[in-house]
Amino acid sequence: MSRPPPPSSSRPAPVDDLQLHVGEWIANMFNNPDVRSAGANAVVEVEAKLGVLIAKDSGRRMQLPIETEAVVSNAIINHYRFESNMSMNQHAGFNAFLNKLFQEARGEITYNHRYELDRFYKIGNRKVRESVNKKTGEILGIIEKKRIADLHIHFPRDSLDCRLSINLEIEAATPPSDLPIDFTRDKDRMSYALRFVQVDLTQVESNGRKTHELEFEIRQSANLAEEVRLLHSRQANRYQSIIGALVSSIRQCTRESGRLPI
Repeated sequence: MSRPPPPSSSRPAPVDDLQLHVGEWIANMFNNPDVRSAGANAVVEVEAKLGVLIAKDSGRRMQLPIETEAVVSNAIINHYRFESNMSMNQHAGFNAFLNKLFQEARGEITYNHRYELDRFYKIGNRKVRESVNKKTGEILGIIEKKRIADLHIHFPRDSLDCRLSINLEIEAATPPSDLPIDFTRDKDRMSYALRFVQVDLTQVESNGRKTHELEFEIRQSANLAEEVRLLHSRQANRYQSIIGALVSSIRQCTRESGRLPI
């Protein structure tokens, strides 16, 4: 992904508003009671998906009196739904775009193509996901995912918007062998891993329906919780570098979406 231009003077360049807001929002989520009380078997996941913000009353894409990207206020977001699906043409276009970046990166991006099956189980009022490598049968993880908060960004100049999510991924026990599967998700996923961010382009088949998703996740190697702790204690940290990498990756892909056939 591209790097920002150098500052125009000897002083550090100011952090732009979107990156600043996203960074403050994510850092503040670490003070959420559910996050603070999470045990050692829980991981904070920060992910972003591209999609479209749709007005619930008209079924049309969000239209606001703005010309450039903006975080959508919680005061109006309940009037919209977020659809993370995209067309097959967009999926193919992003595949070509990300492959080109991978080829040009000269080792700075690693690529992995995986075929996975997610099996979902209902255990009381909990939903547990068991992920399996389809080629080897290896169980990749069994988790309960708990949504903490969402932040929505509208990109009026481009074809896709973005939803940022903070989740808790909590390790779960193996479901009983006699417990029926609630539903499955069959995933064909191509992953492009940068230093701090992983970009996943996935075709999902569930209940006979195929969807296409593009998502971004802060990698665990970034050790985000520790960087937030250093930030709050005013010690040297990489926090803004991590958030900058996430926002830059999102921006590059939303901008590319405006060039792709729908």
